[in-house]
Amino acid sequence: MNVDTALLERETLGRPIRVGMIGAGATGRAIALQLATPVPGMRLVAISNRTPGNGERAFREAGITEWRRVDSARAADAAITQGMPVLTDDPSVLTGCDSIDIIVEVTGTVEAAAGVVLEAFDCGKHVVLVNAELDSLIGPILKTKADQAGVVLTHTDGDEPGVAMTLLRYLRTLGLRTVAAGNIKGMVDYYRNPDTQRAFAANNDQDVMKVTSFADSTKLSMEATVLSNATGFLPGRRGMYGPACKYVREMSGLLPAEQMLSTGLVDYALGAAPHTGAFVIIHEEAPLKKVQLAYYKLGDGPFYVFYTPFHLPHIQLAW
Repeated sequence: MNVDTALLERETLGRPIRVGMIGAGATGRAIALQLATPVPGMRLVAISNRTPGNGERAFREAGITEWRRVDSARAADAAITQGMPVLTDDPSVLTGCDSIDIIVEVTGTVEAAAGVVLEAFDCGKHVVLVNAELDSLIGPILKTKADQAGVVLTHTDGDEPGVAMTLLRYLRTLGLRTVAAGNIKGMVDYYRNPDTQRAFAANNDQDVMKVTSFADSTKLSMEATVLSNATGFLPGRRGMYGPACKYVREMSGLLPAEQMLSTGLVDYALGAAPHTGAFVIIHEEAPLKKVQLAYYKLGDGPFYVFYTPFHLPHIQLAW
């Protein structure tokens, strides 16, 4: 089924997917803004945040002028049924609310988020993780729990692991053998710290610890773990290789061929244009197929690089 067609059908029928979001930091506010546009067939109907003021800010920035503070699932259900978004500081209000179809977890916590996700499963709720911290640590365990509960657990499509997986799945549907995948990183500096990143965080209205993790490879390692769990590919060595290159398609000759073919690799391209997004490498030895791939400007092989030159975690939630 085409996702756009399915969403338009839900919009036409007046049955949009009702989204409850846990967490209203910088990424949560961006998600709220996007969902309140509104996206056809989807509606943001609830926010839970431990600091209600941040939830109110998310609603205001999204152009939502009215909402109701609630402290029970029953009160939330009544308000949402009347077309009124709700705000609470208790995530269980959202997980237990019958008028919410899917939970988007955006806190970046581990212990607290794990409790929310398991509670959502118990209540029959599907969950989208915008939380590499949680997913990289216990994602496979949560996936097993979701399967047992008969619900869907997915990582956000818009962060790099999801971007890579969407591309990889597409290539597999074409009958191509995928052998490596990973992030396209503009820079990595292991010695970045909150002091060096404080100005950047302030300029972009972001949490300083979070943007430090972007620069020092902490978040990169989490995302590679998520991708490894999803694909079964392995890192070639501790910390990955991360070869530097000017253009991401150079990666076809920069990763060890024998490891790509034997285990598959998760890795990253460092400093490569387009400096963001994700890549997937395929392997092809058939002579005539190699001629065709060369004709379409993909190189001489036998390794070929495909890539997506963007990642938009606040937009591509669960495509």
